[in-house]
Amino acid sequence: MQPAGRIRSEERYLLYLVLLISFIHFKAVTATLIQVPGDYSTIQVTVNATSSQ
Repeated sequence: MQPAGRIRSEERYLLYLVLLISFIHFKAVTATLIQVPGDYSTIQVTVNATSSQ
């Protein structure tokens, strides 16, 4: 069995990953529906900021 700390760490990573994907997906759908190209650059900035942390 893996240490409990590692399991919690992996669960936390997966949770953040799902939330990030859901957020990007929502932003992309919203931008598509309302046709605001600026939202796509906002997504890219958000992804870059999240990746750099």
